[in-house]
Amino acid sequence: MMKGRFLPRRRKNNPVIREYEQAVERGDRLLKESYHVVRQNGEWMVRRSKEGRIRTYETQAEAVDAAKRTARRERTELFIHGRDGRIRERSSYGDLRGGDRI
Repeated sequence: MMKGRFLPRRRKNNPVIREYEQAVERGDRLLKESYHVVRQNGEWMVRRSKEGRIRTYETQAEAVDAAKRTARRERTELFIHGRDGRIRERSSYGDLRGGDRI
């Protein structure tokens, strides 16, 4: 597994990861510009998947609040990872699959 990847090891029974991978394969613009809240080196970070920009916060709550504001403003996806690196929550703030919200 490459260091710095957003997704944990592939788990066939995880529907969030499976749906994300399928959307990326389809080329959904929304998912290519998603934000991820992850823990690394004892800090909570907000990463933009397309450009890899990083902002750090002391707590997960601060990082999630900042990421939600940004994702709403940019009408994109937000993935919140737990301490173990697994995706624990996903939110959509834009159009996906013909305007349906997830």
